[in-house]
Amino acid sequence: MAEGASAAYSCEMVPGMQRWAGKVALITGVSSGVGKETARRLLQNGLKVVGCGRRESALKVPIVL
Repeated sequence: MAEGASAAYSCEMVPGMQRWAGKVALITGVSSGVGKETARRLLQNGLKVVGCGRRESALKVPIVL
């Protein structure tokens, strides 16, 4: 998904995600790219996300759902 693009995802829209709702996911590389998009999608599907990355400045910017 392109930066700034938005999509409404929920557990009901992604088959099999219901069992993960409310769980915690640890994602590396959340400051950009695949890690950031993975974190965004998991958050949209009801997971709690803990992330880490190399660029501290990018980690201080919240992930927009």
